[in-house]
Amino acid sequence: MERQGRRDSPYRAQLGLMTQIREDFEEMARLLAAAADRPPCEPDVDAVGDELPRIDRIVVYIDDLDRCPPDRVVQVLEAIQLLLAVPLFVVIVAVDPRWLLRSLTVHYQELFETAGAAAASPDDSWGSTPMQCLEKIFQIPFTLPLVDQAGYTAMVETLTAMVPRASQPAVGQQSGRFPPPAAAATSAVSGVPLARPGPRPLPAVPVVERFDPLALTDDERRLIALLGPPLVTTPRSVKRLVNSYGLLNALRGSQHEQDLQATSPDGADSSSYYPYRAAIVLLGTLIAFPGLSSAFFPRLVQASSEPGSCSWPEFLKRTCAQRTADGWTSELLGTHITEAEALRWDKLARTLDKLTTEAAAGLPPPEPLSAWSQWAIPVGRLSFETGRSVITLPSTTLPLSGSFEILVVRGFCQPHRNPTTPRHGGRSPQKSHGRNVHRSSLRSVITGAPVPVIPSWLLEPLWDQFAALLPGRPVYVPSHSLGCRRPRIADRVIFEKLIQVLRSGCSCVSIAGCTCGATTIRDRRDEWIKAGIFADLKTIARESYDRIIGLVPQDLAVFDLSHRRHHHRP
Repeated sequence: MERQGRRDSPYRAQLGLMTQIREDFEEMARLLAAAADRPPCEPDVDAVGDELPRIDRIVVYIDDLDRCPPDRVVQVLEAIQLLLAVPLFVVIVAVDPRWLLRSLTVHYQELFETAGAAAASPDDSWGSTPMQCLEKIFQIPFTLPLVDQAGYTAMVETLTAMVPRASQPAVGQQSGRFPPPAAAATSAVSGVPLARPGPRPLPAVPVVERFDPLALTDDERRLIALLGPPLVTTPRSVKRLVNSYGLLNALRGSQHEQDLQATSPDGADSSSYYPYRAAIVLLGTLIAFPGLSSAFFPRLVQASSEPGSCSWPEFLKRTCAQRTADGWTSELLGTHITEAEALRWDKLARTLDKLTTEAAAGLPPPEPLSAWSQWAIPVGRLSFETGRSVITLPSTTLPLSGSFEILVVRGFCQPHRNPTTPRHGGRSPQKSHGRNVHRSSLRSVITGAPVPVIPSWLLEPLWDQFAALLPGRPVYVPSHSLGCRRPRIADRVIFEKLIQVLRSGCSCVSIAGCTCGATTIRDRRDEWIKAGIFADLKTIARESYDRIIGLVPQDLAVFDLSHRRHHHRP
């Protein structure tokens, strides 16, 4: 017989990996227990002489397990059971138990189906369930309570608080990291003062100031505070509410200031309202009732478009379901609804009616239903399911850019131009076979207003920031070898062409036209890269991220235009 514990025992080669891991854990626990029982004559120190603490327990914290597939969840549960077999380890798991139960059901589907059949028998004591598996692994379950009103208000205040900016020294001023250089020094040999030129001031990097979409007013904070429990009850939904409202303000841009002002549709002061209040209430509805919002938002738009549309409180009353002899019926939803659906819609209507009543004291919501329907599409697009149901609704057209337009005619894409201007030597577009024709795969015929690549309310701020970084250049090139007096193509034209490349993914050749050629676009792009314009723009974006955008998400995907210079030229 081989001696127990011998590492080269042939029996150990037949042991599985989990058994070897368990033995290593037990050996580690034994060593730590022996070290803890040793009298503290001399403290243990590390390589640099720092005293090492005594280890009594190893606490393993596991989070986000409900984002893993069922097989990985079962593997982690097996590892937890292995760790808990050793007294040294304490495992804390923060997870949604519904996902654990579902993962166990999927992974052990055949086992639980057999157990379910056995449980259907009169003696169901032999039936096994996923809950029993969890009870064998976790000794103490602890359910966290929902967010209360005080915690909700504190979390909103934390997420929307202004971030203090560190004071930046002026350009050319010492930052304090190094001592300031002396203006004059004295020669150690002759004592003659040696004049030294002072530091040359560098030009400050211009930054275009933008508003902070999370710099909320007192009225906005008060109204968001009313959306707390029982409407928004989890920390994740509170974060989503604040981030979504900040994104909505950023998308509105300069129109956000108008949303904060009193608006009167017919010019009468008695019917004035504040548009932003409808946006906040609908956003809370979208987050608190995601399963009903996909039907609630389209019905809101439909009811608003009817002749003699009702008010907001009347619309909520029409949403409530009533029990009749034939079942549940609703004026807005119809008669084909189940009891469970009727109860959910009734809860939605009663919650919004209570919110409207509470806000009426100091922050009355808009009365006209048209003030609510105009927010159905902007707010509904901030959801997966509701976004699919609102994108097909009729909406108003955003303002178009005056100089960056594309018109799709006869199945191909071409720059919008004067119809009287000849092109391709007077030939008609459908007979031309140049490189700039038939580049689009579109087959729909769209006539009328031109379609912008991005709206002007987004393009103009981008150009303002970008133009502030461009160096000054003469309109004409005096050093041209042929003495050419042709004006240089405006930087704005090249900028918009590059935006079109980034937005549509097309090549420089496909967007070249009478305004500029593909070579000019590529050369100007390389010139700006060499001058460090895009590097400066990236630096400004990083430094101004919290101040300009102010959103909580930690990651931001950015497309770096400077990386395109090494690509193959189309």
